[in-house]
Amino acid sequence: PKNVALLLLRTIYGLKNSAMAWWSKMLSAFHKMDYKRSEADPCLCFKWTAGFGLMTWLSHVDDCCITGKKEGVLQAKNEMQTHFECDDIGELKEHVGCKINCKPHRGHLRVAQPVLLQSFGDEFNLPNGKAPTLPASPGESLTKGEPSEQLPAFLQTTCRSGVGKLLHLAKWSRPEIKNRARELSRCMCGATMHHL
Repeated sequence: PKNVALLLLRTIYGLKNSAMAWWSKMLSAFHKMDYKRSEADPCLCFKWTAGFGLMTWLSHVDDCCITGKKEGVLQAKNEMQTHFECDDIGELKEHVGCKINCKPHRGHLRVAQPVLLQSFGDEFNLPNGKAPTLPASPGESLTKGEPSEQLPAFLQTTCRSGVGKLLHLAKWSRPEIKNRARELSRCMCGATMHHL
C-alpha cells in the first residue's frame, strides 16, 4: 500500500466525535505509561511503583492532575510531555470548581466546594448547626405532588435550582448525598412544600 498524506480541512474541535477521539488518545498514552484505568472511576488511572508507591492521574476533559510522591510526579509529568504538549500550572489548589486541601504529612487530600455550599446556604436561608442524619422518615418515599399541592411556578424554579446544586455537589465533593439528591430530582415536575 502507498503512503498517503491527507490535508486536514477542519480541526477536530467542534466535531461530534472529538471528545471520543481525545479520550482514546489519552487512554492510549496512559496505557503506554503502564497506568491502569480504575473500575470505580473511568477518569482515574493509577500505577503502583517500586520507588514512589501509588501514582494516580485524574482527568477532566483535557485537564489532568497527578498525585503521588514529588519525585514520581515529576517523572510522570515528563513522561506525559512526551505524548502531549502540556502546560504545568503548578501545585493543585483548585480543580473543576473544587478547593483542594492537601496535607501530605498526614497522608490525605480533602476536596470541598465551600463557595457553592455558602451560596446554597444563603439562597435557601439554611439554619446553622448540625444537619439531620435522616432527611425523611424510614420507609417513606418521595412522590410527585398532586396538582392542588404543587408549589407555585416561581417556587418550582427555586426548588429545581436547589436540586441542581445538590446534584453538582454530589458529583464532585459530597457523594454521600447522591442517592437522596437523585430521588429528589425525580419529583421536580411536581414539587410540593414537602420537597422544598
